[in-house]
Amino acid sequence: MKTTSNHKAFLRQVAEYFATAGNLTTHCFVMPTRRACTFFKTYLLDNQRPTVITIDDFLAKVTALKRVDAIDALFLLHKCYVERGGGGADDFDRFVHWGGVVLNDFNDVDMALVNADDVFTNIRQWREIATDYLTDEVKRKIESFLNVELSRDEEPRFWRHYTPDASKDTEEGEVEQRYVALWQVLAPLYHDFRERLLGRGEAYKGMIYREAVNVLREKGVDDFRFSHYAFVGFNMLSRSEEKIFAAMQKKGFASFFWDDASPAFKLADNIGGQWIKRFAKEFPSPPDFIPEKVGEFPEIHVMAVPSNVGQAKCAFEVVEQLIDNNEIAIDGDGLASNAINTAIVLPDEGLLQPLLGSVSPRVSRLNITMGYSMRGSDIVSLMRVVSRTHRHARVQYSADAQHEKQWAFFRDDVKDVLSHPVVKSFYQREAMRLEELLNKSNAFSVSESVFDDSPLKSLFTTVRQAGDVDAVVDYLNALIAFVDSLLEIIPPTTRSDEDIPTLTIQAAFLTHYKEALERMALSFNAQGLNVTEDTLFYLVDRLVSMITLPFEGDPLQGLQVMGLLETRCLDFDNMIVLSANERTLPRRYSRQTIISDVMRMLFGMATIEHQDANWAYYFYHLIARAKNVFLIYDARGNTLSGGEPSRYVAQLEMLYGGKNLKLHKVNFDAQLPTVRSVDIKVPKNERIMRHLNSYLASWNGIKKYLSASAIKDFVACPLKFYLKRVEGLNVENEKEDFMDAATFGSIVHETLQHLYYPDVDGQHRSGLYRVTAQDINDFRRNVMRDVILAKINKLYLHREQENAPLKGEPAIVMETIVLYVEKVLNYDLALLGNNDKAFVEVWECETEHEVTLKLGKQIINLTFFADRIDRINGTGPLRLIDYKTGRDGTDFDKIDDLFTASSSRDKREAIMQLFLYANAIVTVDGFDYSGPIMPMIYKLRKMSETGVFYKKAQLADVAQMNDEFLTKMGEIMDNLFNPQEPFTQVPEGAPNSPCRYCHFSGICHR
Repeated sequence: MKTTSNHKAFLRQVAEYFATAGNLTTHCFVMPTRRACTFFKTYLLDNQRPTVITIDDFLAKVTALKRVDAIDALFLLHKCYVERGGGGADDFDRFVHWGGVVLNDFNDVDMALVNADDVFTNIRQWREIATDYLTDEVKRKIESFLNVELSRDEEPRFWRHYTPDASKDTEEGEVEQRYVALWQVLAPLYHDFRERLLGRGEAYKGMIYREAVNVLREKGVDDFRFSHYAFVGFNMLSRSEEKIFAAMQKKGFASFFWDDASPAFKLADNIGGQWIKRFAKEFPSPPDFIPEKVGEFPEIHVMAVPSNVGQAKCAFEVVEQLIDNNEIAIDGDGLASNAINTAIVLPDEGLLQPLLGSVSPRVSRLNITMGYSMRGSDIVSLMRVVSRTHRHARVQYSADAQHEKQWAFFRDDVKDVLSHPVVKSFYQREAMRLEELLNKSNAFSVSESVFDDSPLKSLFTTVRQAGDVDAVVDYLNALIAFVDSLLEIIPPTTRSDEDIPTLTIQAAFLTHYKEALERMALSFNAQGLNVTEDTLFYLVDRLVSMITLPFEGDPLQGLQVMGLLETRCLDFDNMIVLSANERTLPRRYSRQTIISDVMRMLFGMATIEHQDANWAYYFYHLIARAKNVFLIYDARGNTLSGGEPSRYVAQLEMLYGGKNLKLHKVNFDAQLPTVRSVDIKVPKNERIMRHLNSYLASWNGIKKYLSASAIKDFVACPLKFYLKRVEGLNVENEKEDFMDAATFGSIVHETLQHLYYPDVDGQHRSGLYRVTAQDINDFRRNVMRDVILAKINKLYLHREQENAPLKGEPAIVMETIVLYVEKVLNYDLALLGNNDKAFVEVWECETEHEVTLKLGKQIINLTFFADRIDRINGTGPLRLIDYKTGRDGTDFDKIDDLFTASSSRDKREAIMQLFLYANAIVTVDGFDYSGPIMPMIYKLRKMSETGVFYKKAQLADVAQMNDEFLTKMGEIMDNLFNPQEPFTQVPEGAPNSPCRYCHFSGICHR
């Protein structure tokens, strides 16, 4: 980091020029920004006391017009629009979105001093709006001035992107007609609107500038308060500003000072310098003002940081480096004393908060001049979520006899509100209570009555009556009360030294938001407009987006933090620019306008090209007199900017990259070093063995029982068994938006149990139970849907009223469950041959058993229950049935297939479970059966694959493979209870690894 020659700040040069003028009380200095005014005053001598103001303040005094509130302007414009026959008051909801566009266009028209009647020409058909509407004389002048050739074809180009059909029956034709209708009213609307504002002594910015031109032309020299006006530090002028300067120049008491010292502006092709050269020639500086020349660029460091937030940390690493290199001096207390000569510039204001969290302790003071936009505050973010919740809300009727109408909100929208940081911070218990209620009910929509006794009620209260102004105001008051409740929880803090109350950032945001709501309520009362909630939230959001939170501090002390626009006229020794990415530096603001780019260009109105020229000037002025410049950009390729640095970096290299350019590139690699995965092994210590031994029949203490699921966990991954079954860790499934597979399967199972093994007086049945073909048909016709309805209400929606009607997703899922249950019924009817005398002899369904079973060297405690055990017509093999609604495989070629860990949807663990049950069921007390046991998987997705198939043939009896199964299962159990065998992971890179869907993968890093 090499320090270049020191350049004198431009404002200091201007101040020194006036140093010999003595007392400047009769002088007025006009500048682009308040920040420039503040710094300029510090460069003046103590005996000089001029007036230093911004150009906006200067013109407001000249015209005696007050700046109109943006929302009031929108209301007034709508009123003028209605009086012009543009629609009734009920059209405001549609008007509000394009009304703001019209206001912007009116402002641009006035800033460019364009005759509104020329721009907003009355048109009768679309061919009258064409780029080829100029007279031949005007065309010749444009061609001569711009050295271009204008097209004279007869095909109008303005509507080419609409391609309207001559029949006018197309959608494009409708767009054209709406555009034409709006266009025809704009000129009279413009005049009406201006007259109303002038009658109130108010105006928007462009209107003030246009009026100022007229006033200045009429004013005599004696009408001005000051004897001299100096306009300092401007660059690109609008047409109105140009006329204002010309009027002041003509009166002979104005001077102009232009900062065009950047080496980049010497190049004729630099768009940032083109405009300022023109205006410097048109309004020359005093001949005896000779600004200091800047012959070369400073030392420039281009720093790539692969992180957006990481740029903030990098910025203060640079500050630390500047301190270490004595670029920033250290005072006696070890703090940076001249940090005012260093500025951190944020083209993206979203980086302000990360920057505040990265401040170096060696920086004693930090002065933030850009303000903190309300747009990014938590309260605004919350209200946007609330707005979306109301936008998606629908009217529904209560299921009771009253059949009352009430609003219902989409469940996910409600959850978004409850999980918002503001709600979580201030109403954590209430949010948790409501979340638990929603999770329990599984309701797709949430009635507003759920919030009747909640402190969050105002967030879920709708405008009670559409079209009622009082209802809208009441709703706003409810939101104000909610904000008040938040402010009561976080009262303002107090400075102990001066006993002056100050606000935390969060409290300040809430206070400003409350004021915005109060202003909106007053406006609606005054205007008497009725709007929808959507429009209401749009207006509030628009209002608060214009508010910035001012930070308290001394602007002339400490390291400076500012936006790019605040750097106008200012110079710093060290410039640290964050977000120096293309698309951010420069940033192109999408212009919402109904005036085409061609018309804007020909009428001299602001275009995208003006934006580019302004940004180019800001950047090259920014670095002109600095000693060191640091351009930090986000190097990630997956961002909007593509990880590319600003175009200005390429320009510096390609256009100005001579031998005097000192440009250094640095890459900050944030990648973590590769960590070799470590195989985890958990030895079976005494505590673990004590836990395992409790699963054995020989254990003398409290017995534990293994289940088929636990054994499947061990087969899949011994470490998973340890974490889940020994240590008791369990990761709950993430709550799904719709019915999960487990609930779906439970409803199917219980519905089938209702037919094949119904409870007796609410108690589980025991003994044999016959189900005939007639029973199955009667169940399907008369009972099935009612049972499924009751099960969904009970198991999924958790309602007490089991016959409550279903809506939305539960109603759709019910039809799927009906389809699955009918597949089982049809399959069983086919087995019975639709013979009314045929029957299914059901031995049990969902009956829990606890048995001991010898597997290998161990006799284990096992708990199990089969979905269904039956015999067709009481003869043949005993069928051991497992219902599966998933994609479980029903075939295998060897016993090892049943014990292979897999993430495949066609895993064979269900077959292993049936073999285990077949061995366990014969040990149950009172189980009197010694014949063949047929394992059956009812594959509800595809009933044609129902059964268990060994080498493509139906397995009629587990005895065919049972010896091999017991041998393999014995080996697994011996491994489980062997104290010398640690719990291990699935080998890394194992084929069909089950780790992909394992909840513990974050612990073992597989």
